Amino acid sequence: MNTRLRDVGSVTLGVLLGLAVIAPMATAAKLSDQARACGAEGNQVQAEFDLTAAKDVWQRFPALGISPELETDSRAAHVVVFRGDFNPAGLQAGAGEPPARLSRVICVVQSDGTVNLYYDVSRAGSGFED
Repeated sequence: MNTRLRDVGSVTLGVLLGLAVIAPMATAAKLSDQARACGAEGNQVQAEFDLTAAKDVWQRFPALGISPELETDSRAAHVVVFRGDFNPAGLQAGAGEPPARLSRVICVVQSDGTVNLYYDVSRAGSGFED
């Protein structure tokens, strides 16, 4: 499965990842497989939820930058919202090494299993304000 790691402003790295269900997550024991695929081990998951269509992600995160991989995807998707700093140490980068720490991270898992990790995503208007 392919995963894309993206800064809101520009494409940065390719990464391997996975998918998730609407609910705040408290402990590692309760993490979904999708959250784990997004790199949740050792990171704080604020919430997970499903989208009817991946292209609807802008309804929840209006400040998410241009993401051609989602813009026309009418298939269901799963979103994982992370709280605080995100440590990408467990991710395998395809186009270089990820930064040591990321902030304001969301992960969108498409129905084909492609995981897209976005960072520096403004939470304004999302219901998950910083």
